[in-house]
Amino acid sequence: MSEMLKIENIRKVFNPGTINEKVALDGVDLTLEEGEFVTVIGGNGAGKSTTLNAVAGVWPVDSGKIYIGGEDVTKLSEHRRAQYLGRVFQDPMTGTATTMSIEENMAIAARRGKSRGLRWGITKAEREKYRQMLSTLHLGLEDRLTSKVGLLSGGQRQAITLLMASIQKPKLLLLDEPFAAIDAKVRTELRNWLREMVVKLGITSIFVTHDQDEAVEVADEIIITNHGHIEQMGTPMEIYKSPDTPFVAQFIGRSSIVEHYERLLGFDPVEGATHAVIRPEFVRMSRSEPPQHMSAAERGIVKDVIFRGNHLDVVVDVGGIPIVTER
Repeated sequence: MSEMLKIENIRKVFNPGTINEKVALDGVDLTLEEGEFVTVIGGNGAGKSTTLNAVAGVWPVDSGKIYIGGEDVTKLSEHRRAQYLGRVFQDPMTGTATTMSIEENMAIAARRGKSRGLRWGITKAEREKYRQMLSTLHLGLEDRLTSKVGLLSGGQRQAITLLMASIQKPKLLLLDEPFAAIDAKVRTELRNWLREMVVKLGITSIFVTHDQDEAVEVADEIIITNHGHIEQMGTPMEIYKSPDTPFVAQFIGRSSIVEHYERLLGFDPVEGATHAVIRPEFVRMSRSEPPQHMSAAERGIVKDVIFRGNHLDVVVDVGGIPIVTER
């Protein structure tokens, strides 16, 4: 496979030299192969959306290079980079013309960048193509081609926006929290559809989200960002089992980050290790006295119980150290 996106040491500072100076990107490096699908997750101000905007040319970077399909686009304006990109934003209203019909919106996306004659009408073949594409969403929109987009629900509008962004199979698909404003049921359905569509078309994609479930379910790899740099990149399993930092361990899955771990029975000091990560599934809780042969058994006091639907999170105080387990 060839490199589709390469980011080399990009840096972006907003309001430099003022009291409002903000380092948004601090030496970000990233390479994505053709067809690769990654999610970017991190807290507010971690640099997730700024990275997408830098790739799209919304914000010119202060230093570093950006390549799309082997071409240096660092100095290209936003409208000149648009030929390589498909974009979907958080607001379902952003990617569509609300006063136009579904088929008219899709026609605009399909004809973007192409030479146009005097004829605007949508052909029978085009209409059938749009109907077939819409049927894959399982939202019944294939029977509403002439409906105004403004009359649709947020989830339906966002589904159409996803189709429009991918209809020309762009080199790179940028998805900035596209499901954040959609109800849970439709969000799950669209997640599954998006994954299938991206794999089928082989579009290199970057999906920004705050949702851990989305990050794990949708993409091949996860990128954890923090304070403008990439904290760790890997498959969901790699990151869950081998987090590089306490920040990553806290961000993916539930865990107890223990600083003075040597105070716990069975935890010997490890050179260079400043914290221990204890996942809930590795803790067993019992009311009875622990067997003598269990060297890591401790007494504790239950401090909190949190209902999670199919299980309970139980916070146990063990000698002043809070440990989370589940039942």
